[in-house]
Amino acid sequence: MYKSANVNMIDGSPSRTIFVFALPLIAANLFQQLYNTVDTIIVSRYNGDDALAAVGVSFAVTMVMIAFATGTGVGCSVLISKRYGEKRYSLVKTSVSTVLIFSLLFSLVIGGAGVIFSRMLLEALDTPKNIIDDVAGYLRIYSAGMPFMFLYNVQSSIFTSFGNSKTPLALLIMSSLINIALDIYFVGTLSMGVEGAAVATLIAQGFSAAVSLVLLIRSVYFKELREYTFSLFSPQNSP
Repeated sequence: MYKSANVNMIDGSPSRTIFVFALPLIAANLFQQLYNTVDTIIVSRYNGDDALAAVGVSFAVTMVMIAFATGTGVGCSVLISKRYGEKRYSLVKTSVSTVLIFSLLFSLVIGGAGVIFSRMLLEALDTPKNIIDDVAGYLRIYSAGMPFMFLYNVQSSIFTSFGNSKTPLALLIMSSLINIALDIYFVGTLSMGVEGAAVATLIAQGFSAAVSLVLLIRSVYFKELREYTFSLFSPQNSP
């Protein structure tokens, strides 16, 4: 049996409970900033000012995509945490299934639109001609990875709705380290430029999405939710 990684948000001292639950969330935000900062540093170090400008222009568009994913995650976590707190576990499973299917389909639509219309959007935004090719290539690859990014954000919100903020942090740390290593390899060693950074991000997000999906399926569908929610931090104990 695995020990529960959930923080009980009802019993005990409210201030201590909130503090323990919030610490991994704060750390995750810091790692997210590191993720983006190192990405930018590596691209500018190996490819110069135009590449740095291309990543900067891409950020304005990708933030809209991230906002959709984050908003969906926050919205679903409200409903799931309510049903989880009420111990209506069958409805929790139904809610999780619904949001995963919706997220996958919605992200495919957004990602597909990004792949097809990225250059048209950049032209409408009057993107400078000397960087538009790099920006369009970056956005096409980033858009292709939208299902991964969308699912990871939604699955992280589901874990936090169970009171488990540690698993999303662990996945973000691993994803960040993978992204940095692949950035150095694709951009520095293989000289793939801005598109190399996008490929590195796609692979890192794909990893975190896949692992979080496995953990979520295991905790929601193959174990009793009332007993525990599986975490990367949960030690295996003897029965």
